[in-house]
Amino acid sequence: MENKTSVKDAINAFWGMVTVFFSNQKDNQMFIDLKIVKGVSAGIGYLIYIFFVLPLKLLEFILNPSWAWVYFMQRHMVSPLFEIDALTGSESPSRLLGEIYEKNLNYLKTTSDSGVNSSTLKPSISILERIMIFAKVRVIMTLLLFAFGTVALFELFSGIFDMLGLLFGAISGLIGIGYMHSSLDSGALIGGLSLGSLIGYVFWVIGGALIAYMMMFAVRFFLQSIKSIMFADRKMLKDFVDDTLHYTISKSIELYGEDVALKAYDLLLENVVTNVERYTTDKPHYLKLEHNNKESLKINDSNEM
Repeated sequence: MENKTSVKDAINAFWGMVTVFFSNQKDNQMFIDLKIVKGVSAGIGYLIYIFFVLPLKLLEFILNPSWAWVYFMQRHMVSPLFEIDALTGSESPSRLLGEIYEKNLNYLKTTSDSGVNSSTLKPSISILERIMIFAKVRVIMTLLLFAFGTVALFELFSGIFDMLGLLFGAISGLIGIGYMHSSLDSGALIGGLSLGSLIGYVFWVIGGALIAYMMMFAVRFFLQSIKSIMFADRKMLKDFVDDTLHYTISKSIELYGEDVALKAYDLLLENVVTNVERYTTDKPHYLKLEHNNKESLKINDSNEM
């Protein structure tokens, strides 16, 4: 019956909105949990906070970066994407690593109950390249997320400082015009415009320095990420394994005890993580094979002589 709507209905709807805005909120559990206060005075406070306080707090947060941001993104945003079958198929990292971890748990539990190491535990080799690729892709995806965030922040703060420069420049110019009309002195106008230009340039210089800082941080972060991809070190792989099976290991501690669960976790790391500090494919393994073949040929020639 919307076609029969009248002006009275619009007034009633507006009055209902005003009534809700100023009504008692003690019974609203969502407002209580989020600590939201309704009303005009509270709205004005929120307005000042959003436009004047929050940007400065965000800037303060950006000026003091931490690796905890990266670890948070990798564990809680990037790693869950690998569990989507449409992206990784049925062999997700948690399933691949979980099978090895569960095999280790069963082996340790059986040997602990029987007291005899009757069974042998064979390492899982066929999945290691896939695990390595997952670990590298996680670094790449994290790098892309931070790249998008850096571009967005660059545009945001560039616009903010341009606006502030123009705003304070215009205010100073208007003050100069006001003094000129009151004192009939053209020097006041020139002084006001000069002061406005100076303040505008100061904001642009500060904004330029901030943007240069952000760009330098982005470049160094990019280089460090590329280095992590080229050289898959022990820490990168250990963090990947722990982030992938963190809840599984925690639950295994409850089910099997801390000693068995952590021993199985240690065996998993021993199976997956390389012992060398840095792993790189700059030198293919077939070069070692060719070198060994040459050495063996030299030995055979010397024996024949």
